[in-house]
Parts: sequence; structure tokens; C-alpha cells
Amino acid sequence: MDTITGCWEGALISDHGAITTAFALTQPPHELSPVVGTTLALAGGASIPARLLDGTARALVALVDSARDPESGRFAQLLLDARIGGDRMVGHWTRRDAVGHVTGQGPLTASRR
Repeated sequence: MDTITGCWEGALISDHGAITTAFALTQPPHELSPVVGTTLALAGGASIPARLLDGTARALVALVDSARDPESGRFAQLLLDARIGGDRMVGHWTRRDAVGHVTGQGPLTASRR
């Protein structure tokens, strides 16, 4: 099934591969999107609302404005850009601090739950 809809579990991997942060992303069906939105949970934490900036059957770009940086504990902005192939998601993530500086980035990988 090639669609972004569903529940995904995966990892955000730092560019150097030294740090891996688990995540879960939930993307409701299109007909439920206005009522139930996209959510992201980092490392088993609470679900945080995410804005789906671009979503097609096989790709998504999502922005989380209140993701907590696992290293500093401060709130940051997290951007996910991923492609779907069957039950696998691959892509890239970028985290920015409150003033817009990139504080982390790297590949992401996930599978459908």
C-alpha cells in the first residue's frame, strides 16, 4: 500500500550516525484530516501536532513547531521530508532552534505499524 496514511514508527538518525531518536508519526485518512490532524511523538513522548505542508500518496513534508531538542531540552522546529514505498518510509529531517539555526539533521527511516 503506497500511501502516507497510517501509523509509522522509525528513527531520526544524526548525519554522523552517532545519535538516533525514535519517533512515531500518525497521518489520518484525508477525510479525517480537518478533525484529526497529523501527530508526531519523539522517543516515546507525548504526541505533538504537526502541520502537513505537502502530502501526496507517496510523499510528505511535515513541520512540528514545538518539538523538544533531545540534546538541549529546548523547544525547536522539526521538518520531515519523506517518501513512501510500500510499508517503508525514507527521507531527511532538519531541526532548527528558535532563531532558525540548524541544530541537527540527517536521514530518517520508518515502517508502517
